[in-house]
Parts: sequence; structure tokens; C-alpha cells
Amino acid sequence: MKNLVKDLKVIYNLIKPAKGSNQKERLENFYQGQSQDYDAFRKRLLKGREELFNLVSTNKSGIWIDMGGGTGANFECVQQISNFQKVYIVDLSPSLLEVARKRIADHQWDNVEVIEEYSNSFVPSEGVADIITFSYSLTMMEDWFAVIDHAKKLLKPGGIIGVVDFYVSRKHPQPGFHRHPWLVRTFWQTWFAFDNVFLSPEHLAYLHYSFEKLTFLEDMATLPFPPMLKAPYYLFIGRKTF
Repeated sequence: MKNLVKDLKVIYNLIKPAKGSNQKERLENFYQGQSQDYDAFRKRLLKGREELFNLVSTNKSGIWIDMGGGTGANFECVQQISNFQKVYIVDLSPSLLEVARKRIADHQWDNVEVIEEYSNSFVPSEGVADIITFSYSLTMMEDWFAVIDHAKKLLKPGGIIGVVDFYVSRKHPQPGFHRHPWLVRTFWQTWFAFDNVFLSPEHLAYLHYSFEKLTFLEDMATLPFPPMLKAPYYLFIGRKTF
């Protein structure tokens, strides 16, 4: 019963309109009422996160920035996080970042820092990064193309970008890419837009254009809400080559 109440609380915050005059206010209005129960529900909702973080963390050194990193739960699946010189969790929601601060203290992650800032403007004190990740956050960022461009500028030559997120295909995708039927494209774009999550058919094309592909998959995730429905998601890992 306790878990059901928590789930209903999260679902209520998912379906209520997010109010605010700018992106930061809308995000905080959206997450404030669910931040304490966020991780348990999202673990069933968001597929591919652990896979992404395990894959990119094979480079166990340097500077890692998790853009839109929220509560920092993504890093609980990373072994030997202490081997990284510095890890930044960047997000706009104070409520989520407060959970991240507690998690950092509980795990005694001395090299992990929370940053409340926009992902298209944050620059670490080191000036560069070895790894930049986006875990179900790119679809919530306005001017996402500028965010990707900024990430590319921050990455060292040979640096790694990793993205996992919901998406919809182009009507006529490139050969080798999945093609989603009209109903799938229309339904999921409309559904997620209620929460200011904007699924784009252009994310994949721009990531493939901007980076050398290392790992790429497209799949369908069964969601706990709406029950029994499957939403398309992708995982992309690329390297900066120029």
C-alpha cells in the first residue's frame, strides 16, 4: 500500500500541468512534489540508464558531467566512481539536487559536485570534460541542439558523449534506422508534451552527424504508466573527432 501511495503521488505530478514563466520554474514545479519518490518510479520507467553508465564508465578517469543529472541515482551503478578526477551533476531543479546532495553524502563521494545551472552554459572549472551524459534529460531541454553543440565544445578530442532517451523516428528515416508508424509518432509526442518532454525525430540524426558512433541501439520500453504500453527509446554513445 505504501508503494502504491508513492506511485500515485508521482503519477499525479506527472499529469498535472507544470507552471512557470521559464524552463527552470516549470521543471521545479514539475519535480518538487515527487522528488523524494522520483528514483523508485523512474527505475521502472526509464530503460537503458544503467547500461549507458556502465558502458561509458569503462574510461575510469578524468572529468564526467551528467547533464540533467537530477538526483544522482545514475551513478549508483558505476563501480569505482572514486577513480574519476571529478564528477558534476548538473540540473535546474533544486528539489532533485537536494536528493543528490544527500546521496553524495551517504556514499561519501568526495569527487562528486552538484551544480544548479543550465546545460547549455555550464563550464566546469577544469574547462573541459572527458565524458558528458544525458539520461532522459535531452528531451526536457529547450534548444537541445545548442545543448549538444555546447557539450561538444566542452569535450576533449576523443571525449565521449552518451545519451539515452525517449524519441520518435522521422517519417522517412535513414536506411538502417527504425521507422515508427504514424500512430506511434503522434501518440508519444502528444503524450510526453503534456509534461514538457518533447520527443524529437531529429535528436538521433544530429547526434550521428556531430559525433563518431561507438554504440547505438533503438528499442521499445514497457512503461508502468500508462500500463502495458511501450514507448520507443534509444541509446547512443559517440566520440568527438573534430
